Amino acid sequence: MILILFILSAKYIGQLDFDLNQLQFIQSDSFIKLRIPGWEITDEPGAPELPARIVKVGLPYRALIKSIEIIASEKKEMELNSIISYASPPVILSCKDMIKLFGKNRKIYESSKPYPERILYFKGTGTFDNHQICELVFIPFQYLPLTGKLIIYHSIKFAINYEDGNPQKARNGIVKKFVVNPEDIQIGTEIFDQKQIRYLIITESPMDTVFWRLAHWKTKKGIPAQVRNLNWIINNYPGEDNAARIRNYLKTLLDSGTVYVLLGGDVDYI
Repeated sequence: MILILFILSAKYIGQLDFDLNQLQFIQSDSFIKLRIPGWEITDEPGAPELPARIVKVGLPYRALIKSIEIIASEKKEMELNSIISYASPPVILSCKDMIKLFGKNRKIYESSKPYPERILYFKGTGTFDNHQICELVFIPFQYLPLTGKLIIYHSIKFAINYEDGNPQKARNGIVKKFVVNPEDIQIGTEIFDQKQIRYLIITESPMDTVFWRLAHWKTKKGIPAQVRNLNWIINNYPGEDNAARIRNYLKTLLDSGTVYVLLGGDVDYI
C-alpha cells in the first residue's frame, strides 16, 4: 500500500511602509534615541533601543508557516554623531534594593556587524475567527555602532510561505480590525442568534447577583451579556489552577462572537 500525501503550498505577499518624517531623533546626554509615534521599542537589555512594529497577517485557517522572506526593500543610510541609546531591564520601583545600573552590551556596540541581523522575523501564530493569525515583528533599522551608520528601511515587500490551510469565512468582522490585510478576510452571510454572548462576565458568589444587573443592562442596550460563575468554570474545564481553567474556557469562545470579557471581583474573589 502506497500512501501519497499532497501538500499545498501558498504564499502571502505584503508590503510595510512608514513615513521618514515620522522618525524622531531625541538627543539625551551622550546618546540619541530613535522614536516613531505609536510604535513599540525593542527591550533587549544592553542592546540598542529601536522602534518596532507588531504586524498581524490573516491567513487561511490552520495554515502552517514555513518561512518569512524579504523580496524587495527601499532604504536610506545616514551617519549618527552619537551612539543609539540602549535598553535597560525593568525595575520594580517599590523594591528597596535597587539593582545595579545595567550597561550596554559591548559585543553589540563594539561589533562591525549590523544590529539587528533581521529586520523582519516571525514571532508566533494563533487562531481567531476561522483564520490563522501570523504575528511578525518589523524593526526597520540596522545599526552599525563602530561606524555610526544607521540603515533605515522605510519600505519593504515581504512574503510568508505556508502550507496547507483551510480557507473559511469569518463569523464576524473583528479580525479585520487588527490584521494588515483586511481585504483578504471574507465574512460569512449567516444570521447569528442575537442571544449569543458578546459581553461575558466572570465572577463568584455572592457577587454574581450584582453583576447580573450589569448583564441585564448591557443586553437591553443591545450587547448580549452573560454571567459565568467561577465554580461553574472550575467544574467544567481542565487546568493546573483557576487561571488556567479560565483561560481554557475563554479559548472555546473564539468563534462565538464574544468581544468583551470582564473579570468581576475583589481582593478575595477571582
